Amino acid sequence: SANAARDDMACEASRLEQCQSKANEELEGIKNSNDAKTAEIEALQRKLDTMETTAQDVHSQLEISMKEKVEEVNQYKTQVEKLSMDVLELKAELESANAARDDMACEASRL
Repeated sequence: SANAARDDMACEASRLEQCQSKANEELEGIKNSNDAKTAEIEALQRKLDTMETTAQDVHSQLEISMKEKVEEVNQYKTQVEKLSMDVLELKAELESANAARDDMACEASRL
């Protein structure tokens, strides 16, 4: 009976070792899977960081480009205003010349 009990205990110990071995294998698989997922997450985070940096760079370039375009438009506005003033001056000179011509024509007709 002692032999039977010893055999039962040896059998139970063997079964427990197998269970522990299987549990260790499963745990190792879970750990490997977790490590792989962690590496994937880190890679995705690096990609996200790169995309954010690129987006910030593009935004900065757009801001610079917009400022340049606004400056260019302001220069055109200034040129248009100057040309408008030049046109007004030329109109005034033309009106003055026409008035002088009319005066001379009138004077000539009196002579």
